[in-house]
Amino acid sequence: MKKRYIILVFILAVAIFFIMGSASTTSYSNKYYSFEYPHNWTKENDTYNAYESTTTLYPNYSDLKGKVNIVLTGPEEEPNNYSINDSRDLFIYTNSKVFPNASYFEDKDLTNDPEFKVLMNKTVTINGMNGFDVVIYDATPWYLNSPHEIIEEVMLQKGNKIYTLKLTCSPEALAQDPNIFNSTHREFETVANSFKVT
Repeated sequence: MKKRYIILVFILAVAIFFIMGSASTTSYSNKYYSFEYPHNWTKENDTYNAYESTTTLYPNYSDLKGKVNIVLTGPEEEPNNYSINDSRDLFIYTNSKVFPNASYFEDKDLTNDPEFKVLMNKTVTINGMNGFDVVIYDATPWYLNSPHEIIEEVMLQKGNKIYTLKLTCSPEALAQDPNIFNSTHREFETVANSFKVT
């Protein structure tokens, strides 16, 4: 009899966990895009220019503001024949270094660059938009005596418009918590997987 109660309590606990988990996000939309983000992150006011919006999120569960953030930008308008899959205009940007996508990911010499490591590189489709999800580890020389920066960037294309979602874990954040990327990566996935063009 006690085993049944234990099993029942366990099943209820799991059900409550999943129900609470689904309610643990906040919805946001502007005139260009919408997404869900974890309730334990804060959204700053958007900035706009003539052609795109920038939205910045940061975790509010520790003193990581300014050390970890998610930045969403778009739409960046490209020529009508632009293709995210084969364009040399698609760049990964980190610490003032720009690498063309089409040549970078197939070039083993750059992959072995001691200053720059690709931890993940895959194509993605999110809500009908194709793109890339790339995680880079930046070990540039001025960080030699500290933990290095990790950046995850998702670039999505809808028509001739490009949307960029970027998670940055700074050297300070990694020094404070070496596993910060693992937890924030899961939270970033919540944002990326819910991203839609409005």
